[in-house]
Amino acid sequence: MAWLNSLFCVYSLLLLPEVASG
Repeated sequence: MAWLNSLFCVYSLLLLPEVASG
């Protein structure tokens, strides 16, 4: 499931700023 892996990658990239900002 390569699409699932890429989707998880994009999702984590979107969440990273929120976690970094607190």
